[in-house]
Amino acid sequence: MTATEFISALQLVTGASFFIGLILTILAYLNFRQSRSQSGYWRRRRQAGRRGFRYAVLSVFMLVTSLAICAVTIAVTFVEGDMPSTQTAEQAQPSDTPPIDDIEPTRTLIIVTSEAGAATREAEPLLPDPSATPSSIATTPQATLELNQTATLTLPSTEVSIPEVSMTPTVPTPPPTPVATVAGVIDIIALDDVVSDEWQPIQPATEFPIGTTRIYVFFDYADLEQNTQLIYTLLQGEVLLQEQQYQWGISAEEPQSLFFFGNSNGFDVGAYTIRISTNNGQSIFAETAFTIVP
Repeated sequence: MTATEFISALQLVTGASFFIGLILTILAYLNFRQSRSQSGYWRRRRQAGRRGFRYAVLSVFMLVTSLAICAVTIAVTFVEGDMPSTQTAEQAQPSDTPPIDDIEPTRTLIIVTSEAGAATREAEPLLPDPSATPSSIATTPQATLELNQTATLTLPSTEVSIPEVSMTPTVPTPPPTPVATVAGVIDIIALDDVVSDEWQPIQPATEFPIGTTRIYVFFDYADLEQNTQLIYTLLQGEVLLQEQQYQWGISAEEPQSLFFFGNSNGFDVGAYTIRISTNNGQSIFAETAFTIVP
C-alpha cells in the first residue's frame, strides 16, 4: 500500500468514526429526553435514561477516536511531504556515455601559408620527436599554426518524479432527521354495518351490500399514550374519501374501542381501505380493507 492510499484509508476511517459518533449523540439525546418526559411510565423513563447513558459513552469514544485518527492523518501527510523525491540525479540509470575524464579531445592542426594554393589538412596529434633538437627544427616563413581542441560531452537526461499528495478532507453526510415514534399497538379486529347494545359487532364481514350507510370499525389497543393524535382515514383506491382526527384519551382499563364511517346516500360499489395512523400519516398503526358488492 502506497502512502497516498494509506492516507486516503485514514481519511475514510476518520469520516466513518465521526459519522457514527454523531448518530450515537442523537440517540443519546432522544433517550435522555424520553427519560425526562412525564407522559410515560417510570420504568420506561429509567430504561430510556440507561440507554441514553450508554449511547453517550459510545458517542464520546467514537468522536475521540475520529479526532485521534485525524491527527495521525495530518502527521502522516506532513511526514510524506518532507520525504525526498523518489529519484535523484545520483540514482539515475547508467548510460553508455563515458565520463568526462575518459573523453579524448580531438586535436586539429591547421597549416596556413601565404603562397598560392594554400592547403589545409588534418594531422595526427602532435607528439614530441625525441630525436629532434631545437636547432634542427625548420621554420616556414609566414606560416600560422592553429590548434583547436574540441571536447563533446553528452549526459543522459534524467526525469525526476515528485509524488503529489492529495489532502482533500472527507466531509461526513449529516444524518437524516429522525421521525418521532409513538409507542402503542392497535389491531383492527372486525368490521360491521351494525352494532349491538353492548357496542359489539353482530355479523362481522369484509363484504357489504350496496346501500350500506355505515361501516363500524372495532379495534384493540395497548400501551397508547394519552393525548396521542390518531387519524382515521377512508380510501377508495388512492382517493381520500373521509378523514377523522381524534385525540386519544381512553383509559387502559378498556382495551377495545370503535369508530365508524358514514355515507347518507350509501357507499358505492368498489374496494375501500381503512387506515389508523399518527404523525400526519407517517406512522401507521393498522390497516384493513372491505368491499361494497352489488
